[in-house]
Order: sequence, then structure tokens, then C-alpha cells
Amino acid sequence: MGKNARQIAMEILVRMQRDAAYSNLTLDAALRRNELPARDAALVSALVYGVEERLYTIDYQLSLYLKQPLKKLKPEVLAALRLGVCQLLFMERIPPRRFARVFPLSSKTVAPLLPGWSMLCFER
Repeated sequence: MGKNARQIAMEILVRMQRDAAYSNLTLDAALRRNELPARDAALVSALVYGVEERLYTIDYQLSLYLKQPLKKLKPEVLAALRLGVCQLLFMERIPPRRFARVFPLSSKTVAPLLPGWSMLCFER
């Protein structure tokens, strides 16, 4: 089974952070490589551009709850958190109950970083 839209969006965000890659080029290459249905491709685009457009707001919201600075987080963890916050705060068509789907990480990995959010993310 192929990757889902959220996994692809996360990979794109990780690459953008690690390699200082341009979002449009990275997104285009990922969409061509994965051959997603139109609906999933639109979701990947909305997630990537949504995080990019609201990066400062998302990072501020995360900093209110994190025990450590964002710069100390692994790129995969930070990308997953950014995707989740973007969906919760800015994407009205995605119900909050789908927030946990964004995390391809275990609750044991994320819970120490987000003590106030871990129950919200994984217990629903």
C-alpha cells in the first residue's frame, strides 16, 4: 500500500526543513512520484502550503506547550506537530478527531514533548 496524503506532506515538510528545499519544487516532485488521486494531491498541497503560510503562528502555538525549543526537535517530530496544529486551527473541513492520524509517531515519543496535548492526540 502506498503512502497517504499526510505521510507525503510530512516528508515534504521534513525535506524543506532539512535541505532548505523550495516548497513548490519539493511538492511537485512528490506528487509526480506518488501518483495520488486528485483529492489526496489537493490535501497534500493544502497541508504543505497551510503549514508554510502559517508557520510563525503554528510555531508560536507549539512553543506554548513544548518543554524544549523547537530547534531541538527532530525534523520528523516538528513536521508532525506542525501538520497537526495546522489541521486543528486552520483547516475547517478536517474534523479534530483526525488530528491523531497526523502523527506517524508513537505516543511514547510525542507525550514527553507535549504533556498538555498528548492525551488529546492519542486518547480520542
